[in-house]
Amino acid sequence: MNRAFYIIVSISILILSMFLIYVDKTTQNEIKHEQEFIITHAQIDANAIYKLTKLKLNLTIADRLKYFSTKNLSLKIIDSNNKGINYSFLKDINKIKIDTRIEGYNIEILLDATHYFRKIDFINDLHRNSSVIAILLILIFLTFTFLWFKEQDSIEELNRKLNIKVESQTVRLNEANMQLIRFNNRLNNVIYGSNLGYWERDLITEYYFVNDRYLDILKLDREDITNRYSDFLDRIHPIDKKHILPLMDKSIQEDINCDIEFRMIDKDGNYVWIESSSAVVERDRDSNPTRISGIHQDITHRKELEEIRNKNRDYLNILFDNNPNIIIVTKSDDILSTNREFFKYFKEYATIDDFKKKYKSICELFEYEEDKSFLHPSKGNWLKKATKDSSSKVLIKYNGQKYYFKIVANATKFEKETLYIVTFTDITQNHILQLQLEQMSIIDELTQLYNRRHFNTIIAQEIKIARREKKNFVFLMMDLDNFKKYNDTYGHDMGDEVLINVAKSFKLSLKRANDYIFRLGGEEFGIIFSNIDYDKSMLYANQIRENIKALQIEHINNDYKVVTVSVGLCFIDFSKYNIDIKEIYSYADKALYKSKESGRNMVSSWSLKG
Repeated sequence: MNRAFYIIVSISILILSMFLIYVDKTTQNEIKHEQEFIITHAQIDANAIYKLTKLKLNLTIADRLKYFSTKNLSLKIIDSNNKGINYSFLKDINKIKIDTRIEGYNIEILLDATHYFRKIDFINDLHRNSSVIAILLILIFLTFTFLWFKEQDSIEELNRKLNIKVESQTVRLNEANMQLIRFNNRLNNVIYGSNLGYWERDLITEYYFVNDRYLDILKLDREDITNRYSDFLDRIHPIDKKHILPLMDKSIQEDINCDIEFRMIDKDGNYVWIESSSAVVERDRDSNPTRISGIHQDITHRKELEEIRNKNRDYLNILFDNNPNIIIVTKSDDILSTNREFFKYFKEYATIDDFKKKYKSICELFEYEEDKSFLHPSKGNWLKKATKDSSSKVLIKYNGQKYYFKIVANATKFEKETLYIVTFTDITQNHILQLQLEQMSIIDELTQLYNRRHFNTIIAQEIKIARREKKNFVFLMMDLDNFKKYNDTYGHDMGDEVLINVAKSFKLSLKRANDYIFRLGGEEFGIIFSNIDYDKSMLYANQIRENIKALQIEHINNDYKVVTVSVGLCFIDFSKYNIDIKEIYSYADKALYKSKESGRNMVSSWSLKG
């Protein structure tokens, strides 16, 4: 429904409602008037009846009752002392009640007043009906008004949405137009900026348009061409012309792109290699091709490089097969090819396919090494790690032999797939030598125990583990009692023998793989262990002390006449406390000093425990 209809209906309903309200008001006034009229006339009729009653006083009571019954009157005689006449209006029973006293009796007369109220009932019905109709019309008016406003809101919302959509479409069209303009600009920039020769051929007139770059490729000027298709044909190498012309005709007939390579002669008489790409760009009403266009690119240099590359490929194949390192080409873990050196290590296999029957990937032969530089499948994708880290190494164990290789991997794209070229350089001898040198750098030459340098590394590592796992950590600092006097008495050579024997005893005392013994310097030693409670730690330390005494190495200048050791124990529960290396070393040193001061050959402790 439109707005005009809503307005006309709403105004009509409003006028009709106001009219009914007016009628209702008038009806109420008329009812009041009729009520006053009825009371007045009822009083007149009642007085007449009263007078008539008085005229019939000579009648008996029974005769009076009979008389009044014939007049549709109700007569009630009551013994009472009341006097006078009382009139009352009884709308609900349509009666006029008259009370009077005659001959000592109280007489009540009920006069049928139905005919008085018929008009009032009619007016009342009209009043009620008009009120109901007025209320209904007002409700209808309010309903129409609500619907009108609701439709107005809907229309406004629809208009708002339409405006938003129109604005959005306008913005999109503007953006599309700008994109088209930018695309055209980029296309022109690509053509001119990429040094591409552009040409168009009219298939009806054989007019042949070329741009300046097209001419530059052939070292031509505008005066050197006639803008005819024959200019193009005349400059094509005779051998190339035989195979490219059928391809060009086919592309026109089948409406497909034509990508070809051929040679054209330039102004100096030299042939230039051209890469051409063309397509039909215009047709007539019958869909017959009328115009084609394309681009020319000078690929002479690329062709020269391809010739060099082909020669280099032969050289590379020779180098590949004769390289002293293992070289494999792999796709993910699948080996595609390898050189001859590979089969010097895996002599049981004649070809890579034979090898792949047993091993899908060479990484299946990798042995696990703790060293982070060593790759292993359990440590993640070994190829990606080798590509990122050129210092990567692997350990291959095959036929009872261990081979250490440094590997370098390079990723390359080939036919939309990622291939890895991996070089394995045998570093077995160097690695073994390096391990020996590293071992020498952390081993005390005399006692063959770990030295102070390695102690600094291990204690930091073990404290970190104990702190992370919230477990107990124990450090024993040990010093041979009166060892300077021993050297002074027996000589340094004998002193060295004592140190060697004591070191062997310490080694034998160690109970677990993660217990460490160090020579910290001179006659001072250290032991690190963890995850043992305080009481067991004290027993362990005392056992080590007693083992040294049990060696029964003579030492006449010692209180016990044999070589003994004093021990300082530092115990920390890292689940409740946290201290650093310097504090641990200091507390162990203080405990050792206490053992020395208390008579030597004993264990003293300093602890932080729960």
